[in-house]
Amino acid sequence: NVLIFTVFASGLAAGSIAVFNFGNNLQSLPLGLFGVSFAAAAFPTLSHYAQNRQKFVEIFSLTVRQILFLVLPATGLLLVLRAQIVRVTLGAGLFSWEDTLLTLHTLSAFAISLFAQSLVLLLARAFYAQQDSRTPLYAGLCSAFASCILALMLIERHGVVGLALAYSLSNVLNLVLLWMALRYRLGSLDGRRISWAVSKMLVASGMLVLVAWAVKFLVEPQVILGTQTFLGVLAQLLAASAAGFIAYVAVCWLLRSEELAVFIAGLQRRFLRKVERPAELVDPD
Repeated sequence: NVLIFTVFASGLAAGSIAVFNFGNNLQSLPLGLFGVSFAAAAFPTLSHYAQNRQKFVEIFSLTVRQILFLVLPATGLLLVLRAQIVRVTLGAGLFSWEDTLLTLHTLSAFAISLFAQSLVLLLARAFYAQQDSRTPLYAGLCSAFASCILALMLIERHGVVGLALAYSLSNVLNLVLLWMALRYRLGSLDGRRISWAVSKMLVASGMLVLVAWAVKFLVEPQVILGTQTFLGVLAQLLAASAAGFIAYVAVCWLLRSEELAVFIAGLQRRFLRKVERPAELVDPD
């Protein structure tokens, strides 16, 4: 896909390849933190329970919900604070405001499929755990072919943003194909539980977007250095992100989100676990 889209981008205006890569790299941060890490961590457990359908589905469902619990708010922040993110990371030297606009629109087109890209990584490993590498291959080939068709349809009108949109739509197609194939094989993927959890996350993500959007505009006139400077834009980005995250956690807590409880428990195990003292340091009294 990257090779194909690079070929397409090479026929567009100068700098299109760079803009495409910039947008892809920025959305790869949450993808790597949440999608790749959770999928890789779940793979050994899925492999262990490959012959136990009930336990396999239970682990798969839990991982899906935990991925979406982090990816959905990350997507909201990427969409609301896209201009600040691009300016903080790339807005220096000859990178103009026009370049910023093109990159942030490209980033938005990538971000809308962040959930699909993350879940595809898990779904592929779910098939690998069952000694099946063909199904992810066939689904990937179908989505790659679809991405070429979509790119040809969107590139003329939307340019490099159309390429990113084609990439996103092809990943959604890949997700649908893999999900349907796995559900057909296992009979159920705990869809009702996942749907109920996702509905809570969407409500919380909506509140995150509203709060981050409001704080972004409230902070702007209060920033001493002004939002024309790096520190000013960074302050705006950090304040809106923090407020949005707090709103997301608060709504999840009010809705009694199971995923929030699991996430907090994981943090407690990771950072608050007791370390056993060596025997020679134990007070004999």
